[in-house]
Amino acid sequence: MKKPKHFAAIAPWVLWLTISIIVTWLFVENIQTPKIDEDFSLSFGYGAKDVDLQIIYARLKMQYTGWNARFGEGLSIIWDLADENIYNTVNTAVTFLFFILIFFLGTRRLPGTSPIKDAVMLAGIVVMFLGGLKNPGEIFFWRTGSTNYLWSLTCLLLYILPVFMLFQGKDVFASVGETTRSRAFRFVTVLGYVLCGIIVGHANENTSPIAVGFLLFVVVSLVRSHRCAWWVFMALLSLTIGTLMLIFAHSTMHRIAFYSNIFGVQPLTAESFIKNAPHTALFWVSHAKIPLFILIFLILIYVCRLYSGRVWRDVGFCLLFSFGSAIMLAVAPYLHPRSFLLPFSLIVIATLNIFDQFNDRIVYATGILLLIFIALITPRVLTIHNEFMQRQHEANFRYEAVVSQLGGDGDIVIPAFKVKSKFAYVGFPHTKRLGEYFKLNGRKIVEY
Repeated sequence: MKKPKHFAAIAPWVLWLTISIIVTWLFVENIQTPKIDEDFSLSFGYGAKDVDLQIIYARLKMQYTGWNARFGEGLSIIWDLADENIYNTVNTAVTFLFFILIFFLGTRRLPGTSPIKDAVMLAGIVVMFLGGLKNPGEIFFWRTGSTNYLWSLTCLLLYILPVFMLFQGKDVFASVGETTRSRAFRFVTVLGYVLCGIIVGHANENTSPIAVGFLLFVVVSLVRSHRCAWWVFMALLSLTIGTLMLIFAHSTMHRIAFYSNIFGVQPLTAESFIKNAPHTALFWVSHAKIPLFILIFLILIYVCRLYSGRVWRDVGFCLLFSFGSAIMLAVAPYLHPRSFLLPFSLIVIATLNIFDQFNDRIVYATGILLLIFIALITPRVLTIHNEFMQRQHEANFRYEAVVSQLGGDGDIVIPAFKVKSKFAYVGFPHTKRLGEYFKLNGRKIVEY
């Protein structure tokens, strides 16, 4: 289909307008998000001063060895020292980077090659994540939730990206020229990259092992085709070490035992895993139903168009690794939607993989369907926004109420939250967290 001349001039502006709307909305919601629950317990406390590197190291060490070895917990602790506006800006950038990584892994290119199609896909990514995930605020805006899930998965995807590109035939670490300086620079760069694997391996218990499995698959494929670079073996080894350190950390074992005791879960056996697996699989399908529905719809179109087999392979691997990451949660004492971010992301990548093969006619038709879908989920988006605004107002009022009573005696009385969150937050009351944050020394916070 031949495009009018003016269409080529307008198309890039459509893409940039889409990007601008996405980034602006993300930043606005970040600003509206108050501190929640673990944000208080992972902080250095109210009015903390003279926090030096020694205190930071001690706090990070205590968290790593005593409760949670994920590196996202450490990020949350460190970000407590930063200005909230800086964090909101950086978190917006990380969220958008995450969406770009999803786009790249699904299409093998950056946005801009086909502006209208890319605008539709970027809008589709945002719609699937923010409209399809339950409690998206816990992943994208809540500080402790975002560092634990969004940031850690983004770092994990960045780590596997060079291996993914080598699998596609491009070595990003290839030296330019044969000078001693270029070889030395390459060695230092690769060494830094490899060492990052130990940190990135501490992402999450059901995401890091899947990344290790992907790297292992790539290594075997590259060895068989005689294309494997030496640094891929080191990347796999480093990521494996980090993953094992996370899984077998004392704090991980302690946290599993703690929640197992709360929820009355028996020690893991092959029988209990088999018993829990169907429930976990249904949980996976339930919380990924929107991208799964879209994927099935696109597959039906794809079958009718008789496209190449490479896409079937990639979609198949995405679904396999998605299911593998989800089913690993059968060993967890409890299930939570935010733990399914990687399985959800892989389904979105599979969806993009198919959509990118379509011609403009199908893209425009799908774009119209996407606009209809956006209109249908607009009430949900507005509900999320209104919750954010109201919770921010209530959270600030509660905070100021505590501050105003610090100089007195007896219990501190604050109003309870009136907004019952459906999409945005963990539904935990955090009066205990507030008490720890303000160091009340035995005084209680009472809600009315």
